[in-house]
Amino acid sequence: MNVPKKQHWIPRFYLKQFAIPETKNSKIPKVWAYSKKHQDPEPVIISILDAASSRFMYSPLDDKGNRDFYMENRLAELEQIVARIWQEVCYEYIDISNLIRRIISVFLATTILRCNNSFELQKDIYRNMLKQIDCLPKNKSGLPIRKIIYNDKEQEVVFSDWFIFKNASEEDLKRSFVESIKEGTFEFANILLEKKWSFLIFQKPILATSDYPVITVNFNKDKFGIGTEGTIIYFPITPYRVLEIGGPREDNKYFKLDEQWGHCINYLLWTNGCRFMYAHRDTDEILYEICEFIDKQKEKGGQK
Repeated sequence: MNVPKKQHWIPRFYLKQFAIPETKNSKIPKVWAYSKKHQDPEPVIISILDAASSRFMYSPLDDKGNRDFYMENRLAELEQIVARIWQEVCYEYIDISNLIRRIISVFLATTILRCNNSFELQKDIYRNMLKQIDCLPKNKSGLPIRKIIYNDKEQEVVFSDWFIFKNASEEDLKRSFVESIKEGTFEFANILLEKKWSFLIFQKPILATSDYPVITVNFNKDKFGIGTEGTIIYFPITPYRVLEIGGPREDNKYFKLDEQWGHCINYLLWTNGCRFMYAHRDTDEILYEICEFIDKQKEKGGQK
């Protein structure tokens, strides 16, 4: 049985749109990649087969030691559906007020939830909970206990599953991660559907993407989620086009913008928590443009 060991959290049909032009129509398209985590980062050219992937990311071992490919198969089915309409989304001026919007909303919801960032966040939450619970007093059996007031009476809560929780393996955490994708997808998708959608178009191929490409910003709040009032979502579609959800522009419309907006989107992408930036051109050029954009914004701020 041919099982997918290397599982991508950013689909290849999506990354192909950001491939280096001379490789885009080849069997193995390639992108420029830049790592924010490397100690001495240099841009490199990699295959999209090697981008945004991890071994058995959505296929945890079950209690019998067998891989569960349910989520990987469901994600593959969704990708096949989205891939059928993606060329139109990338290059045509289509109506996005109907079924296409629903399909894309589910795709974006899963993209948010399935990213490695989301998995790492869940593991951080687990580790923090572990520390907090482990600091509590324990009974004779070694189980953490916490006293609470209920109906004006002091009650003792015992964490009876403590040892199971404490000894959770990487595979246990991966199963929890997979469940979070199942449970959160349609809730996230419905939030996106309630917002205004518009496409921002650029005359030149300016935009990059990343291994965490759904950009969320809120200029009024420090802490926010996708459903928070004022949250705007940007999703690069191609180097020429970005989807804006929840922005101030008219719904279901296309807007041509100047280059500075493209540099702004790349800046937001860079600061969005990604580990890798991917692009059709040398990422050093993009980072230089981002620095220029920041300097210009500082100059404007100083003039006010």
